[in-house]
Amino acid sequence: MTRNIRHSLESMLGALPKGALAMVMACAVLASCIREELPPCPPMHVDIVVKDKNYFNAAATEGLEPVRPENLPFKDYVGTLYYRLDNAETGELVIEQTNFEVSGDGTAYGVTFPESLPFGRYILTVWGNMHSERPLAEDATYTEVTENNAAENDIYVTVDTLDYTMTAANFTAELERTKGKLIVMAENLPAHVDFSTKDIDNIYRYVGRGLRYAGVTEFHTDTEWPEPQNMTTDMLLCPSTGHEETTLDVKFFDAAAQTKAAEPEDVKLTMSRNVVTVVRFVYQEGTPGDGFAIYVLVNDNWEQIHSMEID
Repeated sequence: MTRNIRHSLESMLGALPKGALAMVMACAVLASCIREELPPCPPMHVDIVVKDKNYFNAAATEGLEPVRPENLPFKDYVGTLYYRLDNAETGELVIEQTNFEVSGDGTAYGVTFPESLPFGRYILTVWGNMHSERPLAEDATYTEVTENNAAENDIYVTVDTLDYTMTAANFTAELERTKGKLIVMAENLPAHVDFSTKDIDNIYRYVGRGLRYAGVTEFHTDTEWPEPQNMTTDMLLCPSTGHEETTLDVKFFDAAAQTKAAEPEDVKLTMSRNVVTVVRFVYQEGTPGDGFAIYVLVNDNWEQIHSMEID
């Protein structure tokens, strides 16, 4: 029976024109190469990295702000992350991951999105070092940076537009620091000075995606000094609302006597993003300015202030 069927097929094929026979043979070869299932589309993957690992001028602060190695684990710079993916065309929220603690020792934090995510254009927003579950605005465009226990948070942000296609599925998002650091030093203070207050005005209150700032706020701190006479304190602040728009008002107290011991003149500052600003008050009894010489670190040099002006 098999021999007869083979003979019949050979007879039929032999009767076909040469062109038709070639087509039949080509179809047979193609049919043998067809895969039963197509491979899945490459999932979108984003490596989140830290761009601002050190302040721009950290090396010039004479050790007041340490310069950290650039190859530390991601979590050593940014300890928590929040991210969300929005459809760039419709604005619709596609995926949201509320704030979580970063683990692992990698220098980048990788996020692979579900394979079901369709190709398209998306907006990725990432916040780092927040303590709250999500940013203030419903669409994660802004977050508080001084109020609600956020003053001590070294907050980072990035926003990127990603064109996800069959040939473009891997991306990198760089986190940038949103604040600057203000370091206030006091030297040679009288022994009875063990408490200080600091008031800073005209700094931005909110930071948004794309490092957009909004609102105006003031900031106040009280500091008790366990080791008087030589004091150093620092705080994280958003940029000033304009050039030399921020005023630093420092007062020193004798806590036991509950009296104000010394009050240097106010200092005009310009706080900048990812920059360390250093102000040094050196007590010199009997000198003008309530006994203080005041210095500001400007362009890597200490410059003395006289009557609100820098030499």
